[in-house]
Amino acid sequence: MRAPCLLVWLSSVAAAASHESWSTTVSSEAGRLLEAAHALRTVDQHNATALYTQITAMGDAAATRKALYALGDLAFPSAAAQSLFEQSAALGHAGAQHTLALLAAVDDATPSLATSVLYDAFSAAGGDSRAAQTLGYRSLYGLGAPLSCAAALQYYKQQAAIVVREGAAMVAGQWRKPISLVDDDDRNPTLDQYKLTYVAASAISSKDGKVLFRAAKHLLQRGNIDFLLVRHWLVLALTFGETPAAAYLGHFYAFGWGGPINYAKALAAYLIAKDAKGGEALLGIGLLYLHGHGVAQSTELALEHFDKAALQGHAEAMYYVARILTSKKQLSLAARYYEAASKSGHALGMHAYAGLIEKTSIHPFLRTCALAVTLYKRVSEASVHPWLDRAHAAFHRGDHATSFLLYRLVAEEGYTTALDNALWLVHEGYVVASDAVRHRLVERAAAQGSGLGKLLQADAWLKAGDHKRALVAYASLVTTKTLSYKHIAPAYYSLGYMHEMGLGVLRSRAQALEYYRQSIAVERRVQLPIELWTWKWALLDVLRSVLGESSWWV
Repeated sequence: MRAPCLLVWLSSVAAAASHESWSTTVSSEAGRLLEAAHALRTVDQHNATALYTQITAMGDAAATRKALYALGDLAFPSAAAQSLFEQSAALGHAGAQHTLALLAAVDDATPSLATSVLYDAFSAAGGDSRAAQTLGYRSLYGLGAPLSCAAALQYYKQQAAIVVREGAAMVAGQWRKPISLVDDDDRNPTLDQYKLTYVAASAISSKDGKVLFRAAKHLLQRGNIDFLLVRHWLVLALTFGETPAAAYLGHFYAFGWGGPINYAKALAAYLIAKDAKGGEALLGIGLLYLHGHGVAQSTELALEHFDKAALQGHAEAMYYVARILTSKKQLSLAARYYEAASKSGHALGMHAYAGLIEKTSIHPFLRTCALAVTLYKRVSEASVHPWLDRAHAAFHRGDHATSFLLYRLVAEEGYTTALDNALWLVHEGYVVASDAVRHRLVERAAAQGSGLGKLLQADAWLKAGDHKRALVAYASLVTTKTLSYKHIAPAYYSLGYMHEMGLGVLRSRAQALEYYRQSIAVERRVQLPIELWTWKWALLDVLRSVLGESSWWV
């Protein structure tokens, strides 16, 4: 898809304003039809499309731009979607403008980051938070915009605040982690559902409360949660003697998951599981006391329960301990709890910790900014992105081209997992990309700390004969223990090969063998290929002995 020239788009905005008698607010009739169409779109796209089309003929600009964007979204990624997004953008729809910005950036024929940035500037001014997030990403890495940590910090801080505000309520599944094809390409959400149902049925048959409880927790971390089914499994798990299940039943009552709120029943359920490992019930009791729900409000009792849960490693409890300590002006101790919650991946904890770093850091601004913006970026990407789910679904139904496009679009917003997945699709041969596209994906992924990106970048340097940079890159990979074994093992092997062949280093059979052994230790499946590779040394030595030659390297 090709993004239109911005000047053409601006002229279309002016034409729409001067030649059409549009209303500026959604009329009651158009609003009613919009709500009906939105409700239908996931279950009856044909009739939803008909309603959206009807709205576009009602002369209501506010409703029309929303309907056109929805039509484009339903038609995506067909060629018709591009035109619909352009029409919606011309009427001022910020989401459509942002979509065109992303499409401009990934256009295979004429990619233009400058056009993308301009579209997003209009979109962000119109209130689209993802456009602002994308501008932050561009500023952070200097992609089509001046490299500026200060600008990136401003944009990411804005988006992180939105994510935190929307995530303030405890909603099941809201912090689902995106699926990484690099590490988990066999994970199919549809098949996972069937597997969970099968496992649960087997657990019910054998009255295995522990397995049934695990299945219920897995189901709670998925989209479109069937709360009635999860609750049924939890009740049975508790009946079978799995006490920790009571803590999650307490959440159902405390937060109204799939039913009315009942704080008395929530407290009763939490008390059943308060001594269970993990601290989930203690967190629930602490929240009841903190907010005075069904009990007399008591910050001290809340802190007591939160602290007990935090000592068991519960990240959410760490966050609430830090909040209470902050209110007591115990900022140094609060910072430790925020940091601990942050290291556990807790989005709200990361947001609060980033704020503390900004306020209390003694480092120069650039160092402080680098620390804070990294946390704000992680918070911004913590909420579920709908396009990631669509991309993963497309991959598993065999529509690799659509999956690749969606991952690339989300990657333009800065999401590392999306970037990794797009690169993986190219690397594994699911899609064919030009050398320029592949190079951009590798370069950006490596810059963001991706194990796959760093490995492929090092491989490219080795192939090009840039042995010095390749050696440094491989060494960095094997010393970064947070990376996947899938990237560390090949890096060890490449280091061994470079020492065996004397590429950028002195030839050393002993050093090469050590790296090969390290590769095997990380990934046992490469043991036989590496042993076959090293056996050639013995054959070469025998051959040289027969020829009367000495071994040419040790």
